[in-house]
Amino acid sequence: MAKVQELEHPDVIICLIIFRNYFLLRIYFNLKATKVYTEQLLELHRGQGMEIYWRDNFQCPTETDYKLMTIRKTGGLFMLAIRLMKLFSNNKNDFTKLTAILGLYFQITDVLMIFFFN
Repeated sequence: MAKVQELEHPDVIICLIIFRNYFLLRIYFNLKATKVYTEQLLELHRGQGMEIYWRDNFQCPTETDYKLMTIRKTGGLFMLAIRLMKLFSNNKNDFTKLTAILGLYFQITDVLMIFFFN
């Protein structure tokens, strides 16, 4: 019974999805897509690591550090989608600023929702 519960834990499910997607990218797409996927997931985990470090060490980040964390963590998910789409598109515009703004917006909204509704 414990084994089934461990497999149903949200973190385990997320890891399984990440590795399944990585596997599918390698089989069905190309090495550039796999590279983009890997780079953006590393950025996401760097941002998540920053947040966990601050939480576990009771540290309040500077505004600059917090913005960097949101760009890496939440903005990284937007950047992942955009970079993958750009691989198969003629549109080569730079969406870095847009993803940073979206990441900051969604991260702050998420924190406020937790603060007010928990």
